[in-house]
Amino acid sequence: MSRRVAGPGAVDPLRRTRSALRLVPVPTRVAWVALVVAITLVELGVRGTTQPSPVDVPVPSLVQPAIERLRSVPLVTIHDPEAAAIASGVVFGRTDDVSTEDQAAFLDSGLWHLLAASGQNIALVATCCILLARRLGAGRTTGAVLALVAIPLYVAIVGSGASIVRAGLMGELGIAAWLAGRLPDLRHLLVVVAAAICWAWPGAHRGLGMQLSFACVVALALWAVPATRWFTARGVPEPIAAALVATLLCSGVTAPILVLRTGSAPLLGTIANAVAVPLAGAILVVGLAGSSIALLADAVGHPALADLAMAPVGWLASLLLAVAHRAAALPAAQTTSHVAAIGVPLAALVLALVPTDRRRLRRVALAVGAACLVTPALHPVLVRTPLARLGGQLAPPPAGALRIASLDIGQGDATLVWSDHAAVLIDTGPPDGRVVDRVRAMGVDHVDAIVLTHDSLDHRGGFPAALAALHPDWVGIPRHGLGDWGRVRAAAPRIVELCAGSRFRVGTAELDIMHPRCDGTVRPHTSDRHNDAAMVTLVRHGEVRAVVPADAEAPVLLDLDLPGLDLLRVSHHGSADPDLPALLARVHPDVASISVGEGNSYGHPTATTLHALDAAGVEVHRTDREGTIVFESDGHLISLLG
Repeated sequence: MSRRVAGPGAVDPLRRTRSALRLVPVPTRVAWVALVVAITLVELGVRGTTQPSPVDVPVPSLVQPAIERLRSVPLVTIHDPEAAAIASGVVFGRTDDVSTEDQAAFLDSGLWHLLAASGQNIALVATCCILLARRLGAGRTTGAVLALVAIPLYVAIVGSGASIVRAGLMGELGIAAWLAGRLPDLRHLLVVVAAAICWAWPGAHRGLGMQLSFACVVALALWAVPATRWFTARGVPEPIAAALVATLLCSGVTAPILVLRTGSAPLLGTIANAVAVPLAGAILVVGLAGSSIALLADAVGHPALADLAMAPVGWLASLLLAVAHRAAALPAAQTTSHVAAIGVPLAALVLALVPTDRRRLRRVALAVGAACLVTPALHPVLVRTPLARLGGQLAPPPAGALRIASLDIGQGDATLVWSDHAAVLIDTGPPDGRVVDRVRAMGVDHVDAIVLTHDSLDHRGGFPAALAALHPDWVGIPRHGLGDWGRVRAAAPRIVELCAGSRFRVGTAELDIMHPRCDGTVRPHTSDRHNDAAMVTLVRHGEVRAVVPADAEAPVLLDLDLPGLDLLRVSHHGSADPDLPALLARVHPDVASISVGEGNSYGHPTATTLHALDAAGVEVHRTDREGTIVFESDGHLISLLG
């Protein structure tokens, strides 16, 4: 069998890649060992699972108000609310105001990473600094120094979150390595930083955003240069080749993670990213400049100038939103096939690293086929279930007892209520929240009902998986609920519209819907009408009372006729709630649980909320520190199980 032999001066990028992987430097091996050890110690509970520290960026209190005003510029100056929310997500990583429909479009099209401040943002900030220095006639050193100063400033503006902190650290290392001419050493430094983050912020590695971002970083560090050279050697212009390689590599390495974590992966993500990534880059650059100009214009009393500065950002954000919706609506935009999402990228990787004769091709095909068959059976253990919690299912509750579990589903909300072989799941968490695994770990394989409190992705993103696996008899939604409930209505076996006064039983417990009103009116309790309309559920079991308020905060709850509580599920993941002390003084709960994700970018739970609970003498439990939290009631007392 003949093979084409490269000439003396030719460079085979695939051969270089194979050599690099076979001759991995010792420091790189040490870095990977450190990463594996850090994650293993966290998962086994040796490191910080009971006392994790939040991923946060300290900012002087003097500049905090200015930063908050800067973050709010897109929302107050762009007149189209949808475009404003997208711009806020791309520029500052804030997705609170992105509608559920738009969130679903970005997820289904494979563009969700554009709404989370991450490595791409850091790279653009650094590139702009270097290009600005060149434009001003300055040298390489000046551009690098500007980038080294600008990156931590941008990280401070964006705020907390493992993704942006890690990206900022890696960006600083990358610039320093570039300035020192040591880019080949960058690969193991990136892994060392990841290991340090996993150690400093236990549980950060479980976040879907960090997993996707880290996979992209590693893939680009290993294969971006040789793959780009391979394309350019075949006549593809370098800018197009670089963009194509970035989208192909990131789509390929993230597809297996997405299909294992969320149940599906974007099949057309490469195409969508090729169009959307340049748009997002333009929104980030123009948005940062426009937000700064708008803030200054507002300070000197020229609001018209602020609107003018942000007008291009709104237009670009509308275009990006249209791309996401068009891509999500294409046939076969998503795949649930492990063969497509795992097998194809794995085959491409193996073929790139292994000489291609017929015998090897057959071996590759067999290996890929085996991986596609074995991985689905192993992924609940490998990906979804922390090692420290592989203790099997809980035994059923005693006859007549009630259990209420705040499920560990990350930055979202899902509550399981079950008694005497009956169970109801209130909310299903985010799409990557592993809600089915968490419910089954409670010893529950079927629920009588799923109740969705409001149309928010972190509360109903896991609904399709829960519906398919837990087979509810009916699905409860709020009557006249805000948002788009079309997909839920179409999929549910039976829809029950709930409102204040609705009541149903779960074994020996009684669940009362306290809010919203049946006529659909929502008082403007806070600035967020969507959260104010969330369903509030009161659980009665003998003398025990518990309330599950979803995202309805204290101003809403104070208007309700709530009794004294034994258990309070703290509203909205422990966000800032100035009226919480007044609520605690009225219902005086003994114990509270907070459903919150580790290393979340919102700073939940806030210090003010924790202080209010502590001042009221409430015993507090948090899913980011303790995992799933289970309470058991005998009708007289409620206690923490386990």
